[in-house]
Amino acid sequence: MKRLVYTFIVFSLAINLYNINAIASCLDGYVCSKYISLFNAAPKYPVGSKNLDYVKPDAPKGGVIKYAATGTYDSLNPFILKGVSAAGMSYIYDSLMASTLDDIFTRYPLIAESVMTAKDGKSIIFVINKNAKWHDGKSITADDVVFTFYTLIEKGNPVYASYYADIEKAEKIDDLKVKFTFKNNENRELPIIVSEMSILPKHYYEKHKFDKTTLKKPVGSSAYKIGKVDAGRSISYVLNEDYWAKDLLVNKGRFNFKEISYDYYRDDTVSVEALKSGSYDIRAENIARIWQTAYNIDAVKQGRIVKSEIPHDLPTGMQCFVMNMRKEKFNDINVRKALELAFDFEWSRSEEH
Repeated sequence: MKRLVYTFIVFSLAINLYNINAIASCLDGYVCSKYISLFNAAPKYPVGSKNLDYVKPDAPKGGVIKYAATGTYDSLNPFILKGVSAAGMSYIYDSLMASTLDDIFTRYPLIAESVMTAKDGKSIIFVINKNAKWHDGKSITADDVVFTFYTLIEKGNPVYASYYADIEKAEKIDDLKVKFTFKNNENRELPIIVSEMSILPKHYYEKHKFDKTTLKKPVGSSAYKIGKVDAGRSISYVLNEDYWAKDLLVNKGRFNFKEISYDYYRDDTVSVEALKSGSYDIRAENIARIWQTAYNIDAVKQGRIVKSEIPHDLPTGMQCFVMNMRKEKFNDINVRKALELAFDFEWSRSEEH
C-alpha cells in the first residue's frame, strides 16, 4: 500500500544538561549523566526503559521500501561541497547520541553511552560505548571522534566550520573518552550540537582521500550498509545484520526493512507519474498544486494509493516568491508592488488549496 504524507521540520532550542542517573568514575569538576536534555528537564525514557512508546519492539524484519529522488548524484561523500551526494547516505552513519520522535529535546546514548559536563559549562566529555563498531568490525574510538571534528572543519563543507565555530578544540582523553572544549559557556546549545555529529572512521580515510568525490562505498557504523550503486540512477541500502547498536533503546523496534532504495527521476513531474505507476512506495508532497490536481486518479479512489494529511502544530517553512533586490529591476519598490498586484492570490488559493 502506498502513502502520501506531508513532512515537517523540528527546530532545536538552547539546552542544559539533565543531571540524573549519575554514573561512576565522574571526573572532578564534571557532572555525569546518561542524557543531554533541554532546560534540565527529565528525559521521557529513564535508564531501564525497554523501548520507545511508538515502536513495536518485536516487529518483523523484511521487505523493501522504495523512495524517489530527483536529479542525479555523483558522490557517496555527503560531507564535502564537491559533487552531489546520493540520497539516504545518513542511513550508514551513527552520531554520538540520538533523539526520539516523542522527546525531541533530549539526546539518548548511541555511540556515546554517557556524558560528563563541566560545571562551568565550558567543556563536555563523551564516553564511547566499548561495543561500538564500524561495519568492517573495527572499534569506534576517541581517535575517530577527534578525527571527525577536525576533518569536517578543515576539509568538509564550509557550513561545518561555521556550525562548530564555538568549539575551541577536541582532544582524546583515552581510547573511549573524548573531550570538547568550548570557547565560552554562552552557547548553551553546544552539547546538543556536538552530540549530533556523525562520526567518521579515521582508519578508512587514512587510506582514502576525504575531500574528493567518489563512488567507492565508505565504511559506516549504523543500521544500514550501502548496497547496489547505479551512479546517478539509483542506490540501495541493506540492513546490517551485525549492527552493534540494534538493541539500544533508541534503535529497538526500528530499521525493520531489509532494504531501502532510491530511484532517481529527472524532476517532480516524472516522479509523480512514477508513483502513480507503482514504481516506488511513498512520497512526501509539499507542492499544493500537485497535491490538489495530480492525484485525482482511480488508484487513489480505489485505495491502492493512500493520500493522507498528517496535521501538526510545529513551525514550518514557507512557500513564496522572493525578489532579489540586488538586481536593478527588483530594487524599485514600484516594480515589486506591481508584481504583487499582478499575482492573483485568491485564484491560486481557491485552485490549489
